[in-house]
Amino acid sequence: MIKLGVIILSGEADFQNLELSSTGEIEFLEINNNDFSIVQTIDGVIIVDEHQQSISKSCGLITQLRNHPKLLIWMYGKEISEVNRLIYLQLGVDGNITEKEKQELFLIVRNTVSRIKQNKKENKELHLFKLHKKNQSVLTAEGKEISLTNLEFKALNHLCQQPGQALSYSELSQGIWGENIEQYRPRLANVIFHIREKLEQEPYNFHVIKTVRSIGYMFVPPV
Repeated sequence: MIKLGVIILSGEADFQNLELSSTGEIEFLEINNNDFSIVQTIDGVIIVDEHQQSISKSCGLITQLRNHPKLLIWMYGKEISEVNRLIYLQLGVDGNITEKEKQELFLIVRNTVSRIKQNKKENKELHLFKLHKKNQSVLTAEGKEISLTNLEFKALNHLCQQPGQALSYSELSQGIWGENIEQYRPRLANVIFHIREKLEQEPYNFHVIKTVRSIGYMFVPPV
């Protein structure tokens, strides 16, 4: 669902009857032009000056809304002169919409917002830390695959199952060897050392394993 705020300065704009609105692809929310608290929760804003009678107010609003760099902004009027179009674009709107272009340009709005959302999703997924169990490897933020030994993979997998929580040396020893073997702490430290050596070459994975003094180790997911 794409959420677009609507600020009406003059006239009225019935966007609810648009095909995209009726199919549930776009939701229109009317915004008080003195209250921008909602802009953090929406994808874009349409400033409606249907008869182009409030140009100075429109310019002021555009300038204010540009303080939210991630917000998309469109200007709507029944007709918009070439001069006004250029002014709005110079101030930072993403497009001008007129009555005869309404349906076509809302498809452009839909496509623009959808593409941005997809890019955000892909970027977010890009920075996730992923274990590849079958290959006993780690997929890094950049898509690089780092191979681990059996012990290294077991240790990392055990830590990843409880992110942000310190696991004791004993717990990790059980997870790797299935029992508390003799001198498990130095052997465990050696395994962790080699994991870090491999992972910390990648910028997004730097310091994903944190030492918790007198307790053990903790997995800190990369961001």
